[in-house]
Amino acid sequence: MMNKKKYDVIIIGGGVGGLICGTYLAKNGKTVLILEKNTKPGGYCQSFERDEFVFDAGPHIIGGCNKGGLLYRILEELEIDSRFKKSRFADRYRFGNDLIEVPQDIKEYKQLLIKRFKDEKDNINRYFKILFSISYRFLNDRRVNKEAKLSYKNFLDAIIRNPDLKCILNAHCGYIGLRPDNLSCLAMAIMEWSYLKEGTYNFVDSSDNFINAILSRFSKYGGEIILNEEAEKIVLAESNTFHSVISRNGLVYWCDKLVINIDPMKFCNCIAQINELGYRFLYYLNKYTFTPSFLLAYIGINTTEEVEFISGWHYNSYSLKDSFYKAYYIHTKTNRQKEKKSIHIIKFYSDKHIKAESTIEVRNKWRNEAIIIFKNDLAQRNWKIKTMTFADPNTLEKLTNNRHGSAYGYSMNVKQAHTNIFNRLLNDRGIYFVGHWSTFGGGIVPVAFSGKTIANTLIQNSNT
Repeated sequence: MMNKKKYDVIIIGGGVGGLICGTYLAKNGKTVLILEKNTKPGGYCQSFERDEFVFDAGPHIIGGCNKGGLLYRILEELEIDSRFKKSRFADRYRFGNDLIEVPQDIKEYKQLLIKRFKDEKDNINRYFKILFSISYRFLNDRRVNKEAKLSYKNFLDAIIRNPDLKCILNAHCGYIGLRPDNLSCLAMAIMEWSYLKEGTYNFVDSSDNFINAILSRFSKYGGEIILNEEAEKIVLAESNTFHSVISRNGLVYWCDKLVINIDPMKFCNCIAQINELGYRFLYYLNKYTFTPSFLLAYIGINTTEEVEFISGWHYNSYSLKDSFYKAYYIHTKTNRQKEKKSIHIIKFYSDKHIKAESTIEVRNKWRNEAIIIFKNDLAQRNWKIKTMTFADPNTLEKLTNNRHGSAYGYSMNVKQAHTNIFNRLLNDRGIYFVGHWSTFGGGIVPVAFSGKTIANTLIQNSNT
């Protein structure tokens, strides 16, 4: 069946990057269609309910929401009304029995560190000055200085001497799932800028509200989205013709430009003329590595007590070498019914090449581990589990379409974090990438920024 309507832009994948890109384009008068294979948009940024408990499936904290922050500006420009609640602390780190509560104010955080490590005062100030200059330069004009090309470990070793202080400053590496010796300093700098400089926030009610707020504005600007509509085949345009997208349901859609908000490898699987993508693109596509996946546990308990005190990063000790892949993150949330508390345990899955036949084994092992974590952290509390469910790499792959359930698309390792050239290789064919596979880090802020960047590129090109 053929759809006779032609669009200026078709976006394949309704994750945050695709939704933000589409909303900018629609606001500027472009005809935009988003095709989303799942029944809900948002990728892993969505919520679900189990036995009257509401859980956010993936993202649990959001940076960049202070007035003037990166995400704040994007939402303001698009007139998106989405409410966030500022966290009491920017984060919490536990190293064994030692607790570090990171203030929202960066000056207070520096003072906290200097009080603990008096001999490192000058080094602490120098560390933050250089780290934030890396972020500022990249976010404002895409400049990458020499420090940005280092591994985060080498950057840290050149400035900080105290091993315990290094562990504290390494704690956020867990968000990206890479050890400091393999993590790009650029990726870490941008993440720390987002959380420590521009504020750490939580969703109000659920992440679904955030996605629905974007979707509402996208629709108001005239954008269209079709859910449960997966692209099966893409025929690239020749001269004086249009790209055509054939869905799994047999419908054909036409457009001038394509924006890809899914795994580039899965995009390639849809291309009818794969060789037309060019040798360089296919070479880099097969060369790039990607981030590991998550193991997640969602636990609901009934209590009138406060549960926030267990949230944050949990490391066994100040030796990240021994505890990095044993570390886990706990996020807590109070539901509208105040006695219902949702507890979210997250751990990176170090073996990203999960095999389908091992799914049950992986999930059962993780279930047992999550229960032990829960009981150990709440040993002195008489809290009963009312509901519990789990997610593994296969769950993430289903919702994000990322190969092996990759958490953040292509890896932020030191070899490739600042060299992503997917967009530069296919722009002349009218193909652009947004989301985790085209940008510099994990989480909502980078993918939203990528959506804005590509939308602006398309708008500027259409006006020349």
